[in-house]
Amino acid sequence: MGIAGDDNVTIVIRAHNLGNIDQGVGNTGRNCVTGSVGPGLVYLKETVGVVSTYIVDRANHVIADDNITANPDKAKALFELLIPLKIKWAGQASIEMVKDSELMELMKRSGCLGQLVGFDAMNKDSLIWLNKKSNLREFTNYEQAIEVLRKYNFQTWASFILGNDYDTLESIKKTVEFAIKSKFTLAFFHLLSPYPKTQIYQQFNSENRLLYNEKWWLHKDYEYNKAAFIPNHMTPEELSEAVVSANKYFYNFNSIRRRLFDTKTNLHSLLKLLLYLKFNLLIRNTST
Repeated sequence: MGIAGDDNVTIVIRAHNLGNIDQGVGNTGRNCVTGSVGPGLVYLKETVGVVSTYIVDRANHVIADDNITANPDKAKALFELLIPLKIKWAGQASIEMVKDSELMELMKRSGCLGQLVGFDAMNKDSLIWLNKKSNLREFTNYEQAIEVLRKYNFQTWASFILGNDYDTLESIKKTVEFAIKSKFTLAFFHLLSPYPKTQIYQQFNSENRLLYNEKWWLHKDYEYNKAAFIPNHMTPEELSEAVVSANKYFYNFNSIRRRLFDTKTNLHSLLKLLLYLKFNLLIRNTST
């Protein structure tokens, strides 16, 4: 019998901000904007307050929380509940999770395939500028953290923000090479967007660096993946092109081949191999 009482129906779980259940934000950066819950969610306020919403899918599962491990005790309680269900799932978590071996072990036993992790930047100055406190703690260029993720056989979907005040065209190239060398299952290179009411927006506004009359999100000439501000070490056009090129380069066939051969992650099981090939080829076809 499935979670929903039907063997033919499986569940995508929304854990509803486990780390932020008390209306606090665990790892807020200078450009953090939290999205609202979308339509189609059925609220189930049960299971000791750990799992609060579900939506129906068919085969695999996503725990859609901004940072599922921000509150380790609640995360561990959730993972223990998932273990007997014998499902496979993925989610989003902070790199800080690697410091808690009990958390990592329970996460693996609960059926976790991998996590979306916000690495964001590759050096301390950039992380300080982004106010990425969770990544700054015991920062070691991520190498030790990545080895812990591999130890537990987790696939990693890495997220980076390009265009901070310490970024150069060369540092962006090094970020992409790092992602390939680390054999991340997927990586997403996002153009820094100065959202209204964030610290970064306020800084750029005070420095007269905002483009599109300071309201890029309303401007008729603004297009997706175009820089809405003047970067420190390149032109807006160079930054926009660098972001597009980063995503194309990461998903070229040579990169897909190089990243595939990791028996601890992408080749650890047939399911992980199929997920790797499916999503890499899908994203490649949409990023070129």
